[in-house]
Amino acid sequence: MSAIPFKLIGRNRETPTVSTLRLVADAPGQFKFDPGAFGLVQVEGSGLPARAFSFSSSPDDAELEITVEKVGPLTRALHEIPIGSRLFVNGPQGKFLLPKEIDRDIVMIAGGTGIAPFRSMFRWLAQRPINRQANLFHSVRGSKDVLYQEEFRRLANSAPGLSYQVTITRPDGDWNGLTGRFTPGQLLEKMPNLIDCQVFLCGSPQFVLGLIRSLTEQGVPRDSILTDSGINRMAHRRWDGMVLQ
Repeated sequence: MSAIPFKLIGRNRETPTVSTLRLVADAPGQFKFDPGAFGLVQVEGSGLPARAFSFSSSPDDAELEITVEKVGPLTRALHEIPIGSRLFVNGPQGKFLLPKEIDRDIVMIAGGTGIAPFRSMFRWLAQRPINRQANLFHSVRGSKDVLYQEEFRRLANSAPGLSYQVTITRPDGDWNGLTGRFTPGQLLEKMPNLIDCQVFLCGSPQFVLGLIRSLTEQGVPRDSILTDSGINRMAHRRWDGMVLQ
């Protein structure tokens, strides 16, 4: 799989440590992907190892977007490189994808920046009539960590069948919404048919593994749960001899 050259055309700061990068391919229409896919990103000439990022834009969008949290050398560079810089994206990759035929309700549960692939999915679903429910739940530490809240609310309000809720686990004085982690019991209140749904989980390995355990204890079949976390990408540790972070 060859790397596709892109140009950085914009950077939106979402939180003190998270930005959305807006990219365009050198050859428009050259890069196609399904909602939920990821790619390996490298900055031209930086000498830094490539790293996997989920695409947070819809396949329908003219620009490719990735959500970047500042946690290491490459992510710091992506927060600082000038607009106009060239990047390479190797992909798309991954199996954390919406099904081609949506024949049952969908539950999407994200922790922190694990919201990125769900933004791609939510945007894509909002543009299509589906006869199923798609419910997005996002858990973050504090109010300053909430990502894309207004966009998700707007999309949920504009498209029948879509719903969105966010909760914070460390409440502060600026927050008047839900608090605490989402529990299977709470999810069952919102989705009584939870055991019949297709469940998507994305976040840290601890977040994902904890939810798998609690969901299966509630009767959700393990093969109905798709996951995306650091543990899923160990098979993609090398790209052209460069070790991923």
